Amino acid sequence: MVSPGADNPCRHFLPGAEYFKDNCFLPVREKLTICEARRRCEAQGAFVIEPDTEELRGFVKLFADRHFGELGEIGVTPFDVVQDGGGGDDDVWC
Repeated sequence: MVSPGADNPCRHFLPGAEYFKDNCFLPVREKLTICEARRRCEAQGAFVIEPDTEELRGFVKLFADRHFGELGEIGVTPFDVVQDGGGGDDDVWC
């Protein structure tokens, strides 16, 4: 992990972001639904992370603790996702 500083390639185009495994991670202080977060990220050419490995979950936990204080579990609840009602189990989207 590289924190914001001289060795952080993210600092050139995304001030405040941290660099980890070839990606820049930017803390967002606003409380957003997953749909709002996706829209905001997509507007910036980015995406909402889905920490699918232990290593990435560990980084996200440390990142969140550094920027937001001790949070405990990090995740998305089913209430953050909009179902369009068009049918099928794969029909969840924002």
